[in-house]
Amino acid sequence: MSAGAITFTSQPLSAFAVIFTKLWDFNDPDDTGSLTNASNLTKYHMDSLTWNDFGKNMQMNTTSGVFSLLNHKGANNGSLVLWMRAYGSHARAEELPKLLHSPDSMEFSFKIDKFPGKYLASRFALEVTVLRFMEAAADMSIETHKNLDDEYTPGIFKATHYSTGEHNDAGYVAWKPVCYAGARHTLEEDRFTTTYGLRKDATPALPQASIAHAFFMTGMKPQTTSVNISFGMEGDGFYKASSYLDWNALVGIGQPPEDHLSTLVISVITAGVGLPAALFLFGGLAVGIKKLVRRQQTYPEID
Repeated sequence: MSAGAITFTSQPLSAFAVIFTKLWDFNDPDDTGSLTNASNLTKYHMDSLTWNDFGKNMQMNTTSGVFSLLNHKGANNGSLVLWMRAYGSHARAEELPKLLHSPDSMEFSFKIDKFPGKYLASRFALEVTVLRFMEAAADMSIETHKNLDDEYTPGIFKATHYSTGEHNDAGYVAWKPVCYAGARHTLEEDRFTTTYGLRKDATPALPQASIAHAFFMTGMKPQTTSVNISFGMEGDGFYKASSYLDWNALVGIGQPPEDHLSTLVISVITAGVGLPAALFLFGGLAVGIKKLVRRQQTYPEID
């Protein structure tokens, strides 16, 4: 879409966009799971690939839709899929990692399915770019939030928030550091992800066919940052072990929803701490009363 194809009668006070710009196929012969230790690297520009018509793959009854790779040289039997769904309510996804969403957020799933790796020890990473136009705003940031409760995503006690600011009209991308090497999203299929440092891009190179290019390239001069996220970990057999990866995240407006201790966990903690304390207290009272009774029985009253 050409620059200026999308306009408003007056300039918006704030706006942001999230773009998947590059897919990295990197060789990890030392089995570290780290993009920074890659011995070889192949880059795919996402806008150079051919994708299906999103409008033909929308499901209005579930407010969801799919972008999928139509063709790519050497990937006739493989695919990249971007599934998106808007829930419109405060709720939690049913399958792992069971992300908590709000009416102002949308969940997406990025799937790599039988996409051919270039190397014997191939792993994949995704470059995510965020653009923001907002007057007098703080710098964009990536923060890791810790949680004591892993009830919803077992073994995962962290969440990553990629935010355009701290105001209610800010935008964000939020995810947990886990992906899945199988479509069922079982605990046996989970793999760690790694997030690398935030980069500031002075001159954004936006895909010309994107809505972001049509909207932002009209003299708005948006701030642009990018981050890489790699999928997989040491000892998981590399991408070829399953030839499948699935990563879920949220995109929304405002502040990312945060997990809190559930009623069940609070009840368990209360029972685990409160019951021993109560036994100790009542046990001490019983011993004290018993000693007092014995003392009174030992010394008879004197007239």
